[in-house]
Amino acid sequence: MIILSDKSSGSSACQNLLSEFADIRHVAQTRHFENETLYWTKAASTLGRPQQKMVDSEVPIPMEKARSELIQLLRENLTGFEAPSDDEALVMEGFRQLCKQHSPIFIEKSLHHLCQWSALELIVDATEKIDDVDFLLIGLIRNPRDSNPEARSRGCLKVQAVPSQALPL
Repeated sequence: MIILSDKSSGSSACQNLLSEFADIRHVAQTRHFENETLYWTKAASTLGRPQQKMVDSEVPIPMEKARSELIQLLRENLTGFEAPSDDEALVMEGFRQLCKQHSPIFIEKSLHHLCQWSALELIVDATEKIDDVDFLLIGLIRNPRDSNPEARSRGCLKVQAVPSQALPL
């Protein structure tokens, strides 16, 4: 299960609600907040795919740093993980193993995926290439002006800049 959203769009609330009603698991170790991994964004960087700069974000992450962080994430959250030398195999097999070891339902939630075509394309590729995993994508969209007022007051959300990073429909 992959939740696609922007900042302050309710993804953590959605994750918590879903977790109350199903045996949903997420990674235990990540350097990001609220169990976010930036998996597909780091995967896109690792594979050299283009990404746009995001408001108040380190994205796009440099290729070598993204690869190193992806491998670290997988080693910290998978028993006996050995990184393949091929980067596409690293991305696809890494996610497959996350899904298998965190079954019955693995949830991936990262705020950056919805704003990056390359990450979305990789998710679609994964749904076609990883045939022993069932995918469910949940998209949360919220007007940035209606986002969490607490986040705005802490300076975590620059409302004027957010629409410029939205994907054109």
